[in-house]
Amino acid sequence: MIFDFNTSLIKNYHSATQKARVLTEDWLGRNMYCPICGAHILTHFEANRPVADFYCKDCKSEYELKSKEKSSEGIGNKIVDGEYSTMISRITAFNNPNFFFLTHYNNRVKNLVLIPNYFFVPNIIEKRKPLSANSRRAGWTGCNINLTSIPQYGKIYVIRDSVEIKQDLVISAYKKAESWDFSIPTLCFLVSLDSRGWLMDILQCVDKLGDEFTLGEMYSFTNLLQLKHPDNNNIQPKIRQQLQIYAIKDSCNLQSEDIIKRLSDLTDVASTYNYSHRTIYSYRRKEAEDISIDIIFADPPYFLSNGGISVQSGKQVCVDKGDWDKGGTPDHIYQFNRQWLSLCRNKLKDNGTIWISGTHHNIFVVQCCLQELGYKILNVITWQKSDPPPNLSCRYFNFSTELVIWARKHEKKPHKFNYEVMKQLNGGTQMTDVWRIPSVGMWEKTCGKHPTQKTLRLLYRIILASTNKGDTILDPFAGSSTTGIAANLLGRKFIGIEQEDSFIELSKRRRALLENAEEAEKLLYKMREIPDEATVLVNHARPKDYELMLQNGLCYLRAGDSKGSLLVQKGFERLGYVLLHSNGQNAQLFPLTKKGFQIWTAENLQAIGFSAENAPYYAVMRFDADNQIPYNRIVNLKQGAYTNVAKIRPLRDFLDV
Repeated sequence: MIFDFNTSLIKNYHSATQKARVLTEDWLGRNMYCPICGAHILTHFEANRPVADFYCKDCKSEYELKSKEKSSEGIGNKIVDGEYSTMISRITAFNNPNFFFLTHYNNRVKNLVLIPNYFFVPNIIEKRKPLSANSRRAGWTGCNINLTSIPQYGKIYVIRDSVEIKQDLVISAYKKAESWDFSIPTLCFLVSLDSRGWLMDILQCVDKLGDEFTLGEMYSFTNLLQLKHPDNNNIQPKIRQQLQIYAIKDSCNLQSEDIIKRLSDLTDVASTYNYSHRTIYSYRRKEAEDISIDIIFADPPYFLSNGGISVQSGKQVCVDKGDWDKGGTPDHIYQFNRQWLSLCRNKLKDNGTIWISGTHHNIFVVQCCLQELGYKILNVITWQKSDPPPNLSCRYFNFSTELVIWARKHEKKPHKFNYEVMKQLNGGTQMTDVWRIPSVGMWEKTCGKHPTQKTLRLLYRIILASTNKGDTILDPFAGSSTTGIAANLLGRKFIGIEQEDSFIELSKRRRALLENAEEAEKLLYKMREIPDEATVLVNHARPKDYELMLQNGLCYLRAGDSKGSLLVQKGFERLGYVLLHSNGQNAQLFPLTKKGFQIWTAENLQAIGFSAENAPYYAVMRFDADNQIPYNRIVNLKQGAYTNVAKIRPLRDFLDV
């Protein structure tokens, strides 16, 4: 960076204030990158925009520049600012800007400090006395920004005492500061101004303790926090809750035959605190700093808990889910969605994508926010439930669908999509954006019920479509951790965020169930059974017939005898592939040339050399013998006395996805 101002710009200015504004804004516009995403340069807003001066075209972050002339070191304790009401209005908005504070002397930059927007709350803005009645602007009230009220984590130096800090260190410092606030661990908590104020006070306590401390040491600030928050009657539990959200654990550690036996431990870590483990907080802080997300699945509140009724298990029930699902004003809903979507975007990798489910109560607001924040919408999936509850009012069409928006982080940067996997699972044709999947089955609720639980089958398809093994998946509204279970069973890493203690306990119970390998295997198999997805006929053939089947592109099995055909078995209607083998050996996978089958007599088959002699009629299917499909896994074909029994299996049993 060049620290000198371009003084030629102020030849026609006389006011010292105007000169400083022109020089500092020009310098920042020429020299400053985006400290959040690393974009090369910031863009100047149009003139006279209230509070915000610059924005980043890539991540849409906004910045306000404040400056003062100062010959001594540091940035001081206070910065004189403009009108009090304007400042308060701006920083209490959902898109309050980040702040740059610049000090200069002799037309040269001395210090430049970034303060992220979430460290700004009304109590750091000091109201000055109104101007006297005799002044030209009588009654006008200015303000000061009290920098001493901002924790050290929130003061990120870009230039310190005329020395430039390396860009990667600045961005890293921002991420570290972010991990204490609007980062992944706090998405569900810090959506209100009151929450931000509470967090600021917690961070000031942390400043005094350092990086390593016990819960008991934090409790020593109880009386002080009670004075600052007189309406809060649960200070110590709130302290513990604020700290517990940093306890994010990376899962996917235990693997056996491609099955993760353990879900991410979404513990409230209260027991850990009781052991007075002095390093837990510094460790968690570093862990949050290093988080990098491949995809996000979010099932935010739909805001439909308004006293209505529905049907559940054949009984009439109230649809109220809890206070977290109760709707607010349209502006509140908009701000809530824009806030968490913005925070998620900051944590996504550049090629990352996000999936958001919803109904008309919320999903269209989500769509608007996505577009405003720079996401590119890829698809809007219609999830058609095959078993919707009836509409009791009989005044509307039955509600049988939900929408799932799929979007990527950047407009032009490519995203991950396992197209061939989806095509194969759809019987060799392109998968459409209408998914017919049942809602949550009872087998998914053995550990307890969540009022808005998503089915594992939906998450299974989403994860297969947009991730690879080892990828990290975030669910900022984890609930009962359906996303985590599906992720772990598929060999992905999982991070879940949840604010309701009862749901965290439910997640732990579901995780514990997976520690039993047999139970995990059963769950995985049930999860795979999605009605629209293709199946495979696993068909045994005698060695001689095996070769003939390959030559003719034809496979057959008995039809209509007492030993049974597969014509009425579950999955036959979705048959798209055949896997031929002979006594468990020489297995090969082929796509069928068309769906359905023909009925041949034994004589028809014998006429072309087949040894069809056990039944009068056979079901015959044609396959493409020139299009052998490679597969990564094989189920046990040789099952003792049942080796010769034909089976219907889901295609994914044979694919390493």
